Amino acid sequence: MVASRSNPAAALRDLPELDVKASDALATTILGKRSWGRARRSHRTGDLSIDVYPKDGEIAVAVYGDLVIVAGEDLLSWFEQVPDAWGETLIAGYDVDVYVLHSVVSMGCFATWRGGELTRSFAGSSDDGVIVDEGERLPFETGLEGAGDDGDGDEHDFGWITENAILDRLGYCYEGPYSPDNLDPATVPLLVYR
Repeated sequence: MVASRSNPAAALRDLPELDVKASDALATTILGKRSWGRARRSHRTGDLSIDVYPKDGEIAVAVYGDLVIVAGEDLLSWFEQVPDAWGETLIAGYDVDVYVLHSVVSMGCFATWRGGELTRSFAGSSDDGVIVDEGERLPFETGLEGAGDDGDGDEHDFGWITENAILDRLGYCYEGPYSPDNLDPATVPLLVYR
C-alpha cells in the first residue's frame, strides 16, 4: 500500500529521510501496543524489493514525509472495500494505491482511492478469472484486455496487469515490463515489525 500527497514515483526516486518515529507510530496503530503498553519498534530493516512479502505476523512500514508505505497480509481485505480504521485515515488524507501479487496462482490485484473515494479496483487469478473490475479503467489499461495472449504470442496473466499498474504509478515493477529507467525497489528502505 502506498499513500501519497504528490507523485509517488517522483517521491520514491528522491526520498526524504525515513521518519522512524512516524513509522513506529503507524506500526503501533496497525499492530497494537506491545506488552506493558509499549509502542512498536522495528526488529529489522528491509526494503521495497524483498519485504513487500512479509513473513507471518510481520508488517513492513516506512513513512517518508508525505509518502507512506505499508506491506502486510491484511491488505487483501481492502479489495472487498473494507479497509481497517488506520487505512480509512490514510484514504481520507492521501491518494492511496494498493497492490497484491501472488505469482504461484497468477493473481494480481490493484485498487486506487482518490479524494477519499475508491475510484478503481481490479483483481483476478488464473483459477477464478476476473474477481473484481470496478471503476473507470486507468490510462495505462488501454489495450490491456485482461489475462491471456496479447496477439504477439506472449501470455499475460493478472499479475502482469498489476505489474503494469505498479509501473505506471510507482515507476518500477517486480517481474513485469523492464526499462533501464525503472526505480530499483531495493533502494527503498522499509522497517519490519512484528
